Amino acid sequence: MTIKKMVKLATLSTLIAISTFISIPVGISGVSFTLQTFMIILIGLLINPLDAFLSVFIYVLVGLIGLPVFSNFQAGFTAIFSPTGGFIISFLIVAPLISVFKPKKNYKLMNFIVVFLFGFVLLYIIGGIHFSLITSTNLKTTYLNVFLPFYIWDLVKIVLVLITYNFIPKEILNKINM
Repeated sequence: MTIKKMVKLATLSTLIAISTFISIPVGISGVSFTLQTFMIILIGLLINPLDAFLSVFIYVLVGLIGLPVFSNFQAGFTAIFSPTGGFIISFLIVAPLISVFKPKKNYKLMNFIVVFLFGFVLLYIIGGIHFSLITSTNLKTTYLNVFLPFYIWDLVKIVLVLITYNFIPKEILNKINM
């Protein structure tokens, strides 16, 4: 692995951590609106699947060893076993899958479909099942009551990340993927 690639992965992992600290607490204990998923989706769009996985893996690993990089300044394995730990786990799957299935050419509708399926639907499937298991809440209540306020926020993030991605010059995109 080249130094350039290590710096790229470390930078992207750091951006995920920074995006976590940009948060708005909501009424649900331990849950906040963050820009974490924004960065996870953007990473999936920007780089190849292996690098997307590695950048998210580094972020998760840094959190697991004890640095408070997860939402609400959580760290360690307790964050994984918290109600929102399923989302952290899902990031390891979501970013690479977006990278695998994004179109080679920038087709906006196809990008939206890929990001929606993986960055919203799959993310909530994994996060919701985990939440339900940890809190002993049934899935219907989880998806229709607990997560409801987050759907609009996450759909707005999907639109914003696609706008951001579309404004990144091709020259920069090419340099990121070198």
